[in-house]
Amino acid sequence: MSAQPQFGLILRDLPGHPYGNLEAALDAVVGYGATALQLPSITELSPTRDDRELRQVGAAAAARGIRLSAQLGPLNAYWPDRAPELATAGGGDLVRGAVRLAEAASIAGITELHATIGRLEDRTLSTPTWAEQLERNGDLVAAVAAAIEPYGSRLVLKTHEEMSSEETRRMVLQAGHGTGLGFAPVNLLVGMEDPVAAAHRVADVVATVFVDDARFLRAPGGFTRRLEPLGQGNVDWQGVLAAVGLPGSSPSVVLDLLRARFDVAVFDPAWPSHHRHANVLEFTALAAGATSADDRPEAEVPERFVAGVAALTAGLGSESVG
Repeated sequence: MSAQPQFGLILRDLPGHPYGNLEAALDAVVGYGATALQLPSITELSPTRDDRELRQVGAAAAARGIRLSAQLGPLNAYWPDRAPELATAGGGDLVRGAVRLAEAASIAGITELHATIGRLEDRTLSTPTWAEQLERNGDLVAAVAAAIEPYGSRLVLKTHEEMSSEETRRMVLQAGHGTGLGFAPVNLLVGMEDPVAAAHRVADVVATVFVDDARFLRAPGGFTRRLEPLGQGNVDWQGVLAAVGLPGSSPSVVLDLLRARFDVAVFDPAWPSHHRHANVLEFTALAAGATSADDRPEAEVPERFVAGVAALTAGLGSESVG
């Protein structure tokens, strides 16, 4: 890749976790050469969503050339308690809560609000079934996207571990209203999706690319995902970024250091019924490329942060990186 993309960081990943001191966090982001910062919630800007505080933070970010975004939390019609900030802001109504938070976000100059849907174990439930969850949560995502659009907010739905790339894409297209997809290919390994193939599937709706890395290892029950420093795992980032049109197109790139450890129990007889999206060619390629586990410990977040910033600064996806 001939030009490095601008990149963003996530507040929780910054060394020292400068929560409660956003001025220091913004200065740190500038120091790392990033141009964007994603916050865990709108209340990180102001616990009471005070207009004056929101404007001050927005102005501080703008003065440093930093674009802010924020997470809304899980949009799940079956388990609204998983998003307590949304539920509280809306008096138990997630759509109303999203409107309140979008209004506050607009005061701070935030135009992108990110969300997920559920948890990996949700796919295996019999009540409600996964199909029922997709339908009802798709309606909720569409309602939220429509409700926050008048405040200048764009909803970005992330490919979380429980969501296949095509399921997320369909939900984004159903929602309309400028909804985008947050593409996190390391999450898709859990569903036996090849990152480059998945990138081609969702390229038309990608708004943000979340970068991290992992090695795919053989395990007694199938495979396991071991998180690695960016550029040292199995993800072909050059292929992924080319598939979504970077450099030269609009998706933003954000370093997103995952924490969760997942085993992929493909030898469980029930696994195929819960992952009907799995493509035999991608499954076979991932299985063939998996290596044996070793005694090397999983890389810790500080090491992965340093490697991630270095890779992004050097131009992630170039032939010299990865």
